Amino acid sequence: MVLVRASVGVKPLGVGPAGVSSVTLQLPAPTGRNEIGVTTLHLLDNSRRDPWNGAATRELMTTVFSPAREVRGYPVAPQMSPAAAAVFKDFDTSEVEFPGGRVRTIELPPDAQTDRQITRTMVATRLADTRLVLDQLEVLAAGGNPDAEGRALPVNLGRALDLRHVGIYGHSAGGATAAEAMYEDRRIDAAVNLEGYLDYMPEKPGDKGELFPIARYGVDRPLLLVGTDGFRDERFERSWSAVLAHGGCTRWRQLDNANHWVFTDYAAMAPQLQAAGLMSAEDRAKRVGAIEPAQSVPAVRSYIRPFFDRHL
Repeated sequence: MVLVRASVGVKPLGVGPAGVSSVTLQLPAPTGRNEIGVTTLHLLDNSRRDPWNGAATRELMTTVFSPAREVRGYPVAPQMSPAAAAVFKDFDTSEVEFPGGRVRTIELPPDAQTDRQITRTMVATRLADTRLVLDQLEVLAAGGNPDAEGRALPVNLGRALDLRHVGIYGHSAGGATAAEAMYEDRRIDAAVNLEGYLDYMPEKPGDKGELFPIARYGVDRPLLLVGTDGFRDERFERSWSAVLAHGGCTRWRQLDNANHWVFTDYAAMAPQLQAAGLMSAEDRAKRVGAIEPAQSVPAVRSYIRPFFDRHL
């Protein structure tokens, strides 16, 4: 079984560096029984120009998590590399570190979330990136090394991949990517969309945006749509209902007393910041809702893990 996570956006927490430095934030502990190894791959697509900086080659950094036979003697993997954390900003995935310490920030314009053409480019780019990752995982599973620098990989990493059973999930724009990628790529067997719209931005305010193909035509493989009561609006009602109208294996679930960023690490972080006096109750509610991490984290896990266990 292979799970692919589509890229996910983040929002600012509204806390200055001085405030953040005074609190040590804790993430929920993993629940699996296996030790986990972490490997990064530098992937190149020479057939595409980068839409954001015009480079002749589109390049990605991909993290591969896999069961590890032994972890003693290896460093703990950080949530972010120090170089990337030093330039961390506040909207979409805002920075990435490449081999050799080269850090690139993402050059999206300020109106990236509202400009119709830019949002179409974002979707098309994410879908092509997903195809690239799947292509290179096939190389890895066949015994090759897709890393652009040819860096050494863990022994038998390719053998840990079962590409006969592939799932994909993501949040927000990443969730929309996950759903549409499954529609377009038969290699993907199941997908989870965590609160991502399935339509494009309309041409002008008040209009209805063009539905993604998956919303127009439905899909013949399992799709799970998970949203919150705090972020639910007419766009979700229209685009998600369109998928459901086609029947099949699509299901819609809702997490109550919650908001959009509850599907990210903010679910655990925002309440800790509020408790430390670094975030107001109102700001917390706008981001993750009033739900406590003791309820939200297990709830999200209970949606995703059994879904993939069942369908993969």
